[in-house]
Amino acid sequence: MGFCLEIVTVEIFSGYMIAATLSTICNRFGVVVSMVKRYRTVKLPYEMIAAVEELIRAHPEYGYASLADFIKDSVRHHYVWHVHKIRFKKEKN
Repeated sequence: MGFCLEIVTVEIFSGYMIAATLSTICNRFGVVVSMVKRYRTVKLPYEMIAAVEELIRAHPEYGYASLADFIKDSVRHHYVWHVHKIRFKKEKN
């Protein structure tokens, strides 16, 4: 997992072309850009991460390419379970 920096080509100063990342251009000219945050960091116990990494290595058939894939799938699974649990309770009452 990672992020993608947009590569842009900018024409400046009498036709010279430069290629740079958007953040480099903004920093160079002192432009403050409000960018949408797409990812956040979460701290988990080392032992938990080590166990999950071992699980991923030991069982490639599960289809997880990385620790991030496993964690996203786990969070998605528990979120969907929680949402359906709430709906079931509302329908039952």
